[in-house]
Amino acid sequence: MDNCILNFDIFELIMVHATRDTVSKIMRTCHLLTRESGRHLLGKDGVVELHTENDAQSFLAFLVARGDEETRMSRMKCVRSLILSFGPAPLLQQTIIPAALFNGLARLAFNFVHLEINDAEAFFYLDPTPRLARTVASVRTLQKLVIRNGGRRTVWVLGQLQSRLRDVGIYVDLPALEADLRALSPGARNLSWLLARSALQLQTLNLQAPLSFSTTGQRFPVLSELTLSKVDPPAEIDYYDAFPQLAFLHVFDLIPQMVFTPQGLRDQHRQRSSLPQQHHARKPIREVSGPLPDVYMLGLKCRTEIFRTWEDLDGDGWNDDMEDMLHAVLMDTRPLTLELMINDAALFIGEDFRELCLLEPMQHLESFHLNVEPTNCRYRRLDMSLVLESICEGIRTIRSLRNFKLYICLLGVFPGKRSDDHDDPGPWDDDEFDELMSDYGHQVPPRESLPLWDFFERWDPNTLAHRLRPMESLQTVHIEVVGGARSRDINVCIS
Repeated sequence: MDNCILNFDIFELIMVHATRDTVSKIMRTCHLLTRESGRHLLGKDGVVELHTENDAQSFLAFLVARGDEETRMSRMKCVRSLILSFGPAPLLQQTIIPAALFNGLARLAFNFVHLEINDAEAFFYLDPTPRLARTVASVRTLQKLVIRNGGRRTVWVLGQLQSRLRDVGIYVDLPALEADLRALSPGARNLSWLLARSALQLQTLNLQAPLSFSTTGQRFPVLSELTLSKVDPPAEIDYYDAFPQLAFLHVFDLIPQMVFTPQGLRDQHRQRSSLPQQHHARKPIREVSGPLPDVYMLGLKCRTEIFRTWEDLDGDGWNDDMEDMLHAVLMDTRPLTLELMINDAALFIGEDFRELCLLEPMQHLESFHLNVEPTNCRYRRLDMSLVLESICEGIRTIRSLRNFKLYICLLGVFPGKRSDDHDDPGPWDDDEFDELMSDYGHQVPPRESLPLWDFFERWDPNTLAHRLRPMESLQTVHIEVVGGARSRDINVCIS
């Protein structure tokens, strides 16, 4: 077909809607289609995913284009995103394919902006020499980098990477690799220095690995979103002048075992709260989120618009220490919106919740989202009317509140699936049945006979909204119930 006169627009329209296999067959018909159709084979987003040795060999052959320099250049320009998931098994040609692939991308793929490597440490050790790591580090065009389960060699690549990155995600969840990283000196695993070349461009950083992140002497002027987990030692978030544009801060699993006590947390909080004022943020952070003990430990001394937090899920539930921590964080951050997730319904028995709402910083809230998600199956016998009464009494004490949202999730206490028949809750699943056997002996009751299930079968959420109507400032109430006998979702405009 090389001598035929082709209407390429028609072929291009066909290839836009064709499968990759069909496009591949069309490309083999003539030289023109071979040269011009590469971008359609890669897809409109230029995303390439390689999972096996055959994938890598095929893609490399595609890029080489049988030595045709013009076609090779055209195809390289189409590559925008590369996702590698080879797994721990080594490639047979381990010293050839990956290095050759990245060598070509580094030289000719000028639109190559996104690289994602799963099982990164295993990938870099496909080549026992440093050649593969050096080749990857030589890429200059990347803007987004995602690394999963990288170790020492991955850290070396980060430090040598020539690209100026805008978005970085690093995730490590294998114990062996976590131990390997912790064995490095704090300076060798300080991510703020490893990413020094990207300091002026970096906008988002998601770090969930035991690396350090001391920002002393370093500045990230456009970083707007920071997520930290497993950072060891605890993140040095003290130096907020390093993040003048920080808008979103998410933290979790920051606390090492040595300080996982109430007194240890207070010491960490006191240490950070006593920093000179120049080390605190000069402008509000739009959103801060994380488990209450982790956020408390940071000793935040800046305003935040939205604070999302939850109790320590591995601790003793809600207690006086939790209330003290929440009070301290609210005093220091003065949020306008608080989203609080509670798993321990004991907070709503007695006056504890009302006393919480009477705290001085709670009186400045404009929006309060309360998520009640009980997980203890013994709450199936809970008198929910007392809980809702406690919530109502507490909310009515918040003088400035404009919007209140109550989200009640019962999936933690009624995890079993129901049948499609709304009149029939269906049988208990095996785990539920075993738990109930331990509570009730051999007389396992039907779901509908349990107080919690029965209450939400009959409850009308509008009754709670009606109780809140006398509040002068309140404008809207949103109540949502998920799980149990019937799910509900209502919005009530008060004003």
